Order: sequence, then C-alpha cells, then structure tokens
Amino acid sequence: MKTLRLIILTLLVSITSFAQSTQSQQWDNNTCGTLSFFSDSLLLHIPQNAFAIEEGAIKGELDVRVKLYANYFDMLEGGIPMKDDQGIYVSGGMYDIEISYKNQKVKYIKPVEVSYISDGIDKFNGYAFNQTSNSWNKLEQDILDYASEESLNDDWGALSPNLDTTDDDWGSDDMDFDGWSTEYTAVNNWLYKTMNITTNGLYNYDYLVDNEKLVAYQLQVEDKEIKKVYVHYQDLNTVVYYDVNDQGSVQEFALIDTDLSNVTIFTFKKKSDTQATMGEVSLDETLKLDKEKVNVLKFKHSTISLDKNTLDQSLSSI
Repeated sequence: MKTLRLIILTLLVSITSFAQSTQSQQWDNNTCGTLSFFSDSLLLHIPQNAFAIEEGAIKGELDVRVKLYANYFDMLEGGIPMKDDQGIYVSGGMYDIEISYKNQKVKYIKPVEVSYISDGIDKFNGYAFNQTSNSWNKLEQDILDYASEESLNDDWGALSPNLDTTDDDWGSDDMDFDGWSTEYTAVNNWLYKTMNITTNGLYNYDYLVDNEKLVAYQLQVEDKEIKKVYVHYQDLNTVVYYDVNDQGSVQEFALIDTDLSNVTIFTFKKKSDTQATMGEVSLDETLKLDKEKVNVLKFKHSTISLDKNTLDQSLSSI
C-alpha cells in the first residue's frame, strides 16, 4: 500500500485546494472549444452542436456546472459509496457534471472529453456512477494521456469567454487567476488523463482494490441505532462505509490494509448543515481486530463541527 499512498499524495497536491467546490459557466452550443475549471485542474473539450433537447432547438447558452469531490470529506458529506461488489475504490479525481438548457436536461449528441490533471501514473481507470445499482461502472474506453506545452487555445480552440460562477468560497488573492475572460489563455506543462462522457452524472478516476486483495472481518456493533460504519485510511483518498443490519452485524466488512494502525473506524451522521455526530473506536480496539472471530465494536459518540479541519483532527486523535 505504500506505493499507492505515494501516488495519491502526489496527485492530491494539485487538487486539494478546490475541495467542496462547485463552478458554473455558460456554453454556446454552436461553437467548439474548451471550458477550464479550477485553474485548469479539469478541462471540458466540447465539440460543436454536442447537445440537444427533447423538443425544440437550443437557442441561447447552456449552463455547465461541475462539482469537484477532491478529498475524503467531500465523499463522506456527499454520501458517495466507495465500495461495491468489485472492491474498494481509491479516488484520483471525482467530479459531477451537469449540463442543462433553461433547466431542461440535454442529450449528448457527441461525446465530451474530460481532461483531469494527473501525475502521470496510469494505474487508474474511469468509472461512471450508476444510481440504480448504487455501484460504479467502468468506462469502456481506456483512460488516455493528454499533455501539451502549447496553449489550450491552440489544441482545442478558444476557451469560453463567459464569466465563471463559484458557489462557495473557493479562490484566493494569491492565485494567478483572471477569471474566465477572453484575455485568459491557459498555458500548461501538465499531464492530463482524459475520458469521454456521453451523459450527465458522477464520474471517478479510480484505482480499484479488488476483493481478492481485501482482508475480511466479522464485525458487530452494540448500539442498534448505528446504521453505517465508516473506514478511513491514512493518506488514501477514500472513505468507505458499510451498512449495519437490524441485528447489528456490519455487512461485508473488509479492509485494504493489513496494517491496522493505518485504519480509522468511526460512525458519522449529519445533524444539521453545520454539525454531525461522530462515533470513535480507539486505536487499541482497532489493533485487536481478529479475522478468526466476531469482533464487537463500542463507539464513543460526540458532536463535531461539520468541516474537514475538525474531522481531520478527530480522526488523527483516535
């Protein structure tokens, strides 16, 4: 797992400053070009006339909204499942894309290519979230590399001249950022991973730890009010939750790491937009987990502020 942690840490240097960010721009369907989000961390390469609506014609600009899930807190707060029948997913980049026209859903007539900043490691694949099955579907096309020392304008046409709208407090004065204006030209030496998308939805650039590599444990919780148990791994960009049945048994509980000192087990439940209840299991109790027997977990509950810094401190203190 050390190699995987190094990959994730390298990748996160470029994206963690944009945690919990949503950005919106407008797009003219009659043009082709590139929309840039989060200081070139994510690019949308859009062909001409890529979208249509069920009835009538698109006359005017489309709304393009991108929400970035940059770290485990975003996934936790968003209730994103990072485990399914295939195994556990470690994210190298997750984003929700919604393109609409006057609040109407659009159909993708042509694929949109998404480029996401990368460190060049090619152990990740593209996945689309299936809301019906609550699982991740691997994209049929492989993730490809895209890198250029030229401007994005030369490669993909002019960047959108429309002003970007940010729905949170993202941004700082020390960033070299001039808005998404006609004068703004992105020049980069970065490597991107690209995937083609054909619908709105949640997408992930993931490393899959398949079931054969996981270590299974039998877990039981004493508190019957607990409906989910969460696991966070130090330095891995993922948080995994497991459902608890009516008898208090944690369903299909398995861990990536055989080194239990890297694992934090906890419960989490939002109380409001600003507070959550968190249940902690001590590190000593975690280290006593035994693969050969049923392990009974006891959680110490407290109310915490609903923000990443507070959760970081709570997890590090366990």
